[in-house]
Amino acid sequence: MYYVYILYCSNNTYYVGLTVNLKKRLLNHREGKTISTKNRRPILLKFYACFPNKSLAAQFEQYLKTHSGRAFLQKRLVKQGLPGEANQRLAKTGRGSSVVEQ
Repeated sequence: MYYVYILYCSNNTYYVGLTVNLKKRLLNHREGKTISTKNRRPILLKFYACFPNKSLAAQFEQYLKTHSGRAFLQKRLVKQGLPGEANQRLAKTGRGSSVVEQ
């Protein structure tokens, strides 16, 4: 499985990324091991989606980085986000509730 995720950073910006191990990747962001978010900590996971293959995940990630994708991100994904319970469950188990299927 491949995950596309959105982080809210301390400087009021969003970071969009793709990974196969979301729990480990979030830990790297939080510990400052990721250059692009190191100086923007603390970070908060706002949304993530799971894809069955890398191609679909990469397409969605690239879309979110376009002008219209950023608008979609702001209007639909970030406002809606993950329920607090799912965010806490992800932090503990590495499993959450957002899945995108083909």
